[in-house]
Amino acid sequence: MKKYILLCICLCTYAMALAQESNTETYSLTYTVDTLQSKVLKDDRALKVYLPEGYDAQQKYPVVYITDAQTSNFTTAMTYMHAMMEGALLPKCILVGIVQKDRWNELEVSYKENGKRFKDYIFEEVVPYIDAQYSTSGYNVMVGHSDGAEYNQHLLLEKENPFASFISCSTNFNTPMEEALGTFFKEYTGKPIYYFIANVKYEVPERIAAGNLMERLAVEAANPKIQLTLQTYKAQHESIVIRALQDGLLYVFQNYRNLDAYADFKEYADHYQQDIATYYGFVPQFEYMDVDYYFGKILDEKDIAGYEFMVQFSNQHNIFFGNYVDEANSYFYMEAYPQTIVSYNRALNDMEGIQKNVFMGNLFRVLKAYEHENDLKGAVKFMEASIKKLPEYKLELSYLLGKFCKEQHIQEAKGKRLWAYCKKNYHENRAFTQADLEAL
Repeated sequence: MKKYILLCICLCTYAMALAQESNTETYSLTYTVDTLQSKVLKDDRALKVYLPEGYDAQQKYPVVYITDAQTSNFTTAMTYMHAMMEGALLPKCILVGIVQKDRWNELEVSYKENGKRFKDYIFEEVVPYIDAQYSTSGYNVMVGHSDGAEYNQHLLLEKENPFASFISCSTNFNTPMEEALGTFFKEYTGKPIYYFIANVKYEVPERIAAGNLMERLAVEAANPKIQLTLQTYKAQHESIVIRALQDGLLYVFQNYRNLDAYADFKEYADHYQQDIATYYGFVPQFEYMDVDYYFGKILDEKDIAGYEFMVQFSNQHNIFFGNYVDEANSYFYMEAYPQTIVSYNRALNDMEGIQKNVFMGNLFRVLKAYEHENDLKGAVKFMEASIKKLPEYKLELSYLLGKFCKEQHIQEAKGKRLWAYCKKNYHENRAFTQADLEAL
């Protein structure tokens, strides 16, 4: 077995208008070419392998296989998958490109001697090799275009088929398979299969008919173990992979980050990891973006218990979910005023990780919370403690406290002393102007 490392390089140029010059930047993705000594084919064969960024042999990864890797289909898949994984639309996956030397014989759509031999190569050598060399999860996807799409139908019917899902772009029926596929769709009882078919809108009629037939067979079978969808694109036969691959990948990984499948955050927390392990063979980490997905709903529903569970859960799983100011603001939004006061006092006592200007910008909420709780003396005490804690903001805090005392008719003599201080020490700031001070 030999390995070569290749770079897929994109050159990006940009113009610097002011300097009247252009510069070139390089963006690249790296994949290896593994040479497999095939006993089935009696020949050395190339496999292109792209590992996700941050690949860790201690983790498990689904594998997306694609035939016709000697064409641009492989680099198309690599580029799409990299972007989708970066955007958390896909789990981190391994991409394996199966290179053909004699495409029409190896992807033999009549599925005779050559086609079956190439199937044996994939089943008996390629998949076991990838499983042995890399950390795979057992969830395999096969992507095929044109003859490769039709070839997928033959692979689907094999008893030892190692693929849980298929993406077929512009398929056909060069051999009569309707009866065999119809029976398979009706009688299949194994693990769920996801099958995505992409038709070209303006294509030779038999290819359009083939995609439509696959859809009809699946609908007639109504087998919950087989999920098949057909989408039609305004594309050409040669460009259909570029147009359809993203949709296909999203379809065969439709349960990944399908947060709408869970009634609430608690249900997600209890079941998501096990569900993904069942679907795709790996245990995902809980991510901030998933937690944040439920956050707005919890606030809108003023679900205080749900929010506190979310905070506790996030702390347990080392997910940063804000500081004490953020916590106080969340409680304030939910009209939980006692908790708002507690959290803002925690923020005052522990300013680590809190920007002081952010603390200042949100003070009006804690004052309103004290007002709602009819604890005006508590508000004054809090503001006085803030002046001691943040002497660099003494001017702004003195003004805010003096204004609060006047508006609430509490300790007004103290308020006047604070205004006198503000007049004597005034400088430009974000809290008030000299005109504001004179108005008081």
